[in-house]
Amino acid sequence: MSSKTQRLLILLQERFPAAFPADHKHIRPLKIGIDQDLKAVLGDGVDAKSISRVIGYHTHRLSYLRALSRGGQRIDLHGNAVETVTHKARQLALEKLKAMGKWKNPQTGKQ
Repeated sequence: MSSKTQRLLILLQERFPAAFPADHKHIRPLKIGIDQDLKAVLGDGVDAKSISRVIGYHTHRLSYLRALSRGGQRIDLHGNAVETVTHKARQLALEKLKAMGKWKNPQTGKQ
């Protein structure tokens, strides 16, 4: 991750700790289109490419994929539940985890 992306992630963790928690154990699926919300809130101070990079980094993290695979609710910037994770999104996350060799059966704890 570039230093610019890292600085933006730190800024998001400070301004929106519910959506971008520093502790990976608290990561929850983000609402679809949260990048547009960030563009609106951050304005011209941050370019769209940087936002896309940090969202891409965040959503491809192991902890994010695990949260997505569990389903539940997607959240907005303030941690409010706004939509349900679809079955398709859960399945895609599970496929990515399996491809990484990081999927574990929640009932047995084994791959």
